[in-house]
Amino acid sequence: MRPSVATPLLALALTGLCLPACQLHPTVLVKAQYVRLEGHTAAVLVATPDQVLDADAANDIGQAVARRLADNVKGVKMLPYGKSRAFMEANPYWTTRAPSAAQKALGVERLIVVDVSDFQTHEEGSRGELMQGLAGGHVRVLEAESVDADRFAFSQTASSNYPPLNKYPLGVPEGFNNAGQPDVRFNLIQVFSRDAAGLFYDHKETR
Repeated sequence: MRPSVATPLLALALTGLCLPACQLHPTVLVKAQYVRLEGHTAAVLVATPDQVLDADAANDIGQAVARRLADNVKGVKMLPYGKSRAFMEANPYWTTRAPSAAQKALGVERLIVVDVSDFQTHEEGSRGELMQGLAGGHVRVLEAESVDADRFAFSQTASSNYPPLNKYPLGVPEGFNNAGQPDVRFNLIQVFSRDAAGLFYDHKETR
């Protein structure tokens, strides 16, 4: 009987000598970069130019970030995102005013501003042919008890890709190029929201 080609591969896997194609990406613990949300009231606002992201997508990011913080940060009291959204709609030029004004209007001790400066669903220079999402910006926190009421106590960049570049180091599969913009857009919003919220609590990441 002719031996199966799969037999040697199975033996390698069972002994831990797996081929590169079947090696798992390592999972690492990522520590929170800002830890002063616990025990405080907080709200999320999203700032972005219209040419970067439309209002509906910006609100999807804000709602997702607020939900993740409520679910993962012990003791934080998140303002329902609907109130944040109502404030931004009633005050369309809130970003041009002192951030402490928004904080006082919302009545929270921590104001989290997600400033989205880049959001694209296609690889730069591909003229819309290659679906490779990229989102980036800054996540900032204003603390009500700060001596300087309008100085952010925390500011960190956030950047996300979809599909994740570490998963496809040799290039995005052809299927993603045909997936269409809505699918990449939806998933990029979810991934960026996860990464922005992840700055505030310990979590595991696959790299």
